[in-house]
Amino acid sequence: MKSILRCGFYLVFISLLSCTSNSELMEEEVIVTGIRASQADDSRRRPDSEVVAYDIGGVESASVAKNKKDKIEKTWRIASANANSAVLSVGDEENISPNALDIKVRIDGFRARVVVDGLYINPHNETLEGDFKFRLPDGAKPYYFAFGEALKRDQNLLEDKHHISLESLEKGYLSTKELGSRYKGLWKEPKEAIMVSKQKAAFAYEDTVSQQIDPALLEWSGAGIFSASVYPLQPKSLNRIVIGYDIDLQRLNNDLYLDFPLTRESIDKRVHVTFGYLSPDAVQIQRNINGELKTPYRPGVVNGVLQEALHSELLSGIRVKIDAEYSPTLVGMDEVGEYFATQWLAELPMVPARNHSRAVFLLDTSLSASNDSFHLWVELLLETLTQNEAELHEFALMSFNTEALWWKNSFVNNNEESRRELKTYLYSLILEGATDLSNALEFATNIAWLEEQSLYDLFLYSDGAATWGERNAWIITESVKQKFNGKVFSYRLGIEGEDKALLEHLVRELGGANFHVQDKSEISSLATAHTSLPWAIEKIELAGARDILLEGRPSVIYPGQVLTIAGRKISNLGDELNLSLASANRTIEVKIPVNQVLPSSLTARTYGQIAVNQLEGLGELKDKVAASYANHFKVPGRTSSLLMLESSEDYKRYNIVPKQDAYVVKTTLITDVFRSIRGDIALQLGNPKNQFISLVEKLSKLSSVNMELPHAVTLLMERLPSEAFNKPQNQFNNKVTFQNQVSSSYLSGLAEENIYSLIVEESKRRLEKFGTADAIKVMSNLVERAPSDVTVLRNVAYSAEAWGQPIAAFELHKQALNSRPFEPQSYSYLANLAEKIGKYDLALLFFEMGLAGKWDNRFRDYETIHKMDYLSFIERRLENGKGFFSSAYAQLKLKALKSELPDSLDMLIAVSWNTDRTDVDLHVIEPSGEECSYQNKVTRSKGEISDDVTQGYGPEFYKNKHAPKGKYEVYVKYFSDSPNKLGLKTKVNIRIIENWGTPQRTERSLNVELEKAKQKQLVSKVRI
Repeated sequence: MKSILRCGFYLVFISLLSCTSNSELMEEEVIVTGIRASQADDSRRRPDSEVVAYDIGGVESASVAKNKKDKIEKTWRIASANANSAVLSVGDEENISPNALDIKVRIDGFRARVVVDGLYINPHNETLEGDFKFRLPDGAKPYYFAFGEALKRDQNLLEDKHHISLESLEKGYLSTKELGSRYKGLWKEPKEAIMVSKQKAAFAYEDTVSQQIDPALLEWSGAGIFSASVYPLQPKSLNRIVIGYDIDLQRLNNDLYLDFPLTRESIDKRVHVTFGYLSPDAVQIQRNINGELKTPYRPGVVNGVLQEALHSELLSGIRVKIDAEYSPTLVGMDEVGEYFATQWLAELPMVPARNHSRAVFLLDTSLSASNDSFHLWVELLLETLTQNEAELHEFALMSFNTEALWWKNSFVNNNEESRRELKTYLYSLILEGATDLSNALEFATNIAWLEEQSLYDLFLYSDGAATWGERNAWIITESVKQKFNGKVFSYRLGIEGEDKALLEHLVRELGGANFHVQDKSEISSLATAHTSLPWAIEKIELAGARDILLEGRPSVIYPGQVLTIAGRKISNLGDELNLSLASANRTIEVKIPVNQVLPSSLTARTYGQIAVNQLEGLGELKDKVAASYANHFKVPGRTSSLLMLESSEDYKRYNIVPKQDAYVVKTTLITDVFRSIRGDIALQLGNPKNQFISLVEKLSKLSSVNMELPHAVTLLMERLPSEAFNKPQNQFNNKVTFQNQVSSSYLSGLAEENIYSLIVEESKRRLEKFGTADAIKVMSNLVERAPSDVTVLRNVAYSAEAWGQPIAAFELHKQALNSRPFEPQSYSYLANLAEKIGKYDLALLFFEMGLAGKWDNRFRDYETIHKMDYLSFIERRLENGKGFFSSAYAQLKLKALKSELPDSLDMLIAVSWNTDRTDVDLHVIEPSGEECSYQNKVTRSKGEISDDVTQGYGPEFYKNKHAPKGKYEVYVKYFSDSPNKLGLKTKVNIRIIENWGTPQRTERSLNVELEKAKQKQLVSKVRI
């Protein structure tokens, strides 16, 4: 008998908004397919086999679940328990909750399309800009985004009756075109987003907002995290924010599931589910009331379509369960061609593997490792040690967030006593901080306390969402390959925010497997899953198809793994898809039936999403092709975003032409793209020097930057040794690790949505008591929550630099540059920080990049302070003379800079800040009492202040060549905050430089936080 491990994908919907309610529901009221029914909740008294039949008058046929062998589940699984996934914020700690949610779901086979329509009232008397941030379920990508003001504030948008006809289903129900038509009559000039390359979208958004026009932008900002800036939210207006996405159903044994939590807040809610050509007997639906699943029932057929509508304030979610035997192959088409998509549960023979007798366990203890996830990881870890005690003799454990922390600096015996001690230790740890996966892998594969080489395997328990340190997957794996010969086994939970692509990349490049934890009941079998050999995929063929792709691009598969397969249909498909697999000198042929097909408008994007994920995995090698595919199939990600502008003329102004992308897709096959790449992909993409050169090339072609480096600098860059681009590894030595070292209010507060004040206060406490490493770890919680929010990145970077952590600051500013390359201050920050971390050639390149871009006019004084920093840097490096490959070029550059700048300044004071569309003014009171500011730009002593920057970031600076002796007072004034944000906090960096241009030069840096407009704050007193 074959031994089969079932560890298929577990994909769930995570609610867009979650609120808790302590009230007990003794009566529940629902509307099922348009007919209201009220009943007492007697589920506690009712036996599991009994169900409630609802009155669904007018339905052509309906049935309820009467089969006693149907298992009635009453709780959500771990992956769907966390429903707090989105918020509309209008300031650092100002949020707007929805007044209603209308959700529509279409299920075709193993694929679902979800559209969430949220209604938000701006209760304020100001026009605001909102940040709509949310986490999507595992594997989901938005395809539709729309925003606008409703026609009437009191409009009842969730009408009771909502039935779909067979004609609507066949014509593309929930397609972009159909949604545009559906919502057109409900909004004032509704706006829909279109796909645009990421940097072009970001620039167009920023440029448009500065003109007081109302765009919106939906960007990928981390694993499963998408953020949308929406503007304007008019005073007292009712606004609709609509997002649509596609997702695979979770697969468990012979059933497919879609778990769909909703907020427990008492607001108007409706969920309408439509099924593509299914028998009612194949489907069960369960309502979720206060986290408990009620008795299942079957939906009915209306207008020839199997569908169900539930409408209630008390509804907190639903579960849809479908017999997997009714999961056909999907077929469909778009303007480019025809496609197919199918899934296969790999029921394969188990071939025993010989693994190492030592193992290192890596456990994620960052803020995103929620209590539920952490408990499941710990339980699986301990079960793995217990069940494999005979083969796995010794182990070591490392927990990681911003730091990598060994439990013990040794391998310990795998016995009951060690496991008991380990469990006590693990449950005492604090779950906080950002996730530095690169750092953890670096220290786990290059163990400092290990006196001699040893072979071992790695077991990784993490969501894979790297928010700190190096985030480039290829650079991470290439670094690990050089010193690690074992296998990597990772374990996914299918929760929101996981970086599935990164985890798949790790095991594909390093060897091993990525297993999927669907349920606590599977822990026992998953604990030994790694003891089987994988099957190598040697060939895949299907008659009538080409460009056949496997999701995740696996080279091997394990028994029980679920494969999603898609490709282009060029003629009638054959009845079977053929796979050739090999393991342990044995080859088998697998035939997967594909003769049952379902026409579906979801098919094309299923293929497109797999294609985009594979192309984006190639990094800069195929960015253009990836962007074209992403734009055509509407798959936001690393290369593209959804952008909404005012009119078609605005799109033309930014040269956004979607039709060109269809041609690229039609004429470029993904399999051909991979065959066309010459050389080792990993070596090309995992080399930091190659990545840097690719960045420069991309910036030269970006219209918002137009970077033109001098030819001499380009030659210098190409000739620099590879080690010039390698960054030192950051290792924090934290003193605060355990829960008993912090307050209970801090631990509970980390679960709240608004944590800014909590984090700032705790970081101050730890800075004073424990030092900079612990303070930075606390601040990194903000990055873990918003890993691509440029304001947050710069805020934390300012603190990291001020607290003596330049490596961390460098990485944060690098992420800000990747998101906003058209903002020149990032190049200055990176240049100065590169010098501080000892990467002098890299610093010179960033200084040159800051001078080579074509920046917006609001940054007109940026170049002056940038050149002054550059000149000071060259003088220091030439004087030192060590580790500076670029010295010959620097000597020539020194002469040019000196000809443009004053020879010296007694006093130079520069300010910059982290928030856009804010006005911070520098004021300097000289010893005479005269104040130098934008109102008095030149003083009697020839003190001079730069032009006033009124739209954010700075810099503004004061300079005085012959500063009178005496006391100087330095102030910053928050002249005006963003007119579209409430309670926005702005962090200002102040640099005070004395004797600039001389050997006696000194500099000190300060940070202050401003909260209230018109606030004027004394930051320093300086005496000359």
